Amino acid sequence: MSKKNTRRDFIKTSAAVGAGVWVAGGATAKASVSALEEIRFACIGIGGKGSSDSLAAANNGKVVAVCDIDESKLRKHKDKFPGATQYHDYRKMLEEKADSIDAVTISTPDHTHAVASLQAMRMGKHCFTQKPLTHSIQEARVMGEAAREAGIVTQMGNQGTALNSLRLSAAHIRNGAVGNSTRSSRLDESSGVAAKPRAENSGRTSSCRHSLERVDWPRKDATL
Repeated sequence: MSKKNTRRDFIKTSAAVGAGVWVAGGATAKASVSALEEIRFACIGIGGKGSSDSLAAANNGKVVAVCDIDESKLRKHKDKFPGATQYHDYRKMLEEKADSIDAVTISTPDHTHAVASLQAMRMGKHCFTQKPLTHSIQEARVMGEAAREAGIVTQMGNQGTALNSLRLSAAHIRNGAVGNSTRSSRLDESSGVAAKPRAENSGRTSSCRHSLERVDWPRKDATL
């Protein structure tokens, strides 16, 4: 979406966009009690995929809080979200911003998706969570129950397998348009040349070692 939406529009349209939105267990969206001007987002994880997810949130409302354990990511995005409060701990952010946000984006390492989402969902916040949604069937069941109880709108970021271009390509391959496939390569989007496997990319090890110094590691494990 390219235009700003009211919170009422957010709830109504999110529930109606079809396969792109997952409302756990058939929970229906509740109409907003007031037509406020914009959706207020808190973004958990703003590096990597979180960068585009948080920017998409800003395009559809106002990002009022951001959280990342990497200080460099917070500095990089400071000007993109003017006035947004910055955090290293998403738990503290959700507690302090409970009355100031309507929805949350979760774009963190895979093993934290369910835990972060559940805290937000149990607070009645609409959630956009990157794939994979959970690591187990039990986690999915717990999240489904939380969504039903809160009556919220939820969506999993799975655009890669939902794009028409990918589906069309898969259909061509299945129909034999390219013959028998024996090898696949990943193309660099900017050059169109086959990209090297990530393990062969130079400088990754040394850059990771230096990046550890700017990370504020969590001090406690979170549970469902």
